[in-house]
Amino acid sequence: MNNLSLHSEDTLREFMSVIYGRRSIRNYTPEIIDSELIELLLNAAIQAPTAMHEEPCAFVIIQDTQILKILSEDIKKNIRKQMVSGNSSSEHIVQLVEDDDFNVFYNASTLILICSQFSNKFTSADCWLATENLLLTASASQLGGCVIGLSIDTVNTKKWKDILNIPTGAEVISSVILGIPKETPPASPRKQMKILSWKSLALN
Repeated sequence: MNNLSLHSEDTLREFMSVIYGRRSIRNYTPEIIDSELIELLLNAAIQAPTAMHEEPCAFVIIQDTQILKILSEDIKKNIRKQMVSGNSSSEHIVQLVEDDDFNVFYNASTLILICSQFSNKFTSADCWLATENLLLTASASQLGGCVIGLSIDTVNTKKWKDILNIPTGAEVISSVILGIPKETPPASPRKQMKILSWKSLALN
C-alpha cells in the first residue's frame, strides 16, 4: 500500500478492525439502546450508496418487548405452515421453530426493519448497502447485531404492515436485531477469496 500516507494507513487500519471485528450476535443483555444512538446508526445507514440518488430506505424501529415476542411467535407459526405446505427448510430451522422457548430475535432489545419505499431494479441493493453501514456502525459502537432473514415474509404480511404502520407500497428488505452483547463469539472461518478474472496491463 505504497500510495497511502501514514495518516491514511492508521485510518484504514482502524476501519478494517471494525470490519474484521463485526460478529453476528445471538445473545444479548436486556438493556435498551437509547434513541440518540439509534439515530446515529440510522444516519450512518443512509450514507450508503444509492442508485440514481433515489434514497429509497425508510426504517421501522421496534423496542416494545411484547410486540417482539408476539412477532417472534407469528414468524415461527408461519414457518411451520410453510413446512406443512411442503416448502423445505433446513433441519436447523425446523429444530428452532419447533422449540417453544426459541425467540427469533434472540431476546435482543431492538429490531430495525429496513424498508424500500418503492420498488425498482436497485432498491433491494440500496437497502442492503444501508444495512451493512448500520451493522458496521453498531459494531464500532460496541453493540451487537444480526440479520434475521426468517422474519421477512411475516413482516411483509398485511397484518404486520398494519401493526407497524408500513405503507402498502413499501416492502421490508432486511431485518436487523441490535443490543448489548452478553458475549462476543470468535470469528467464523471464511472461504478463500475467489477472483474469477483480473484484467490489467500490469498483470499481462
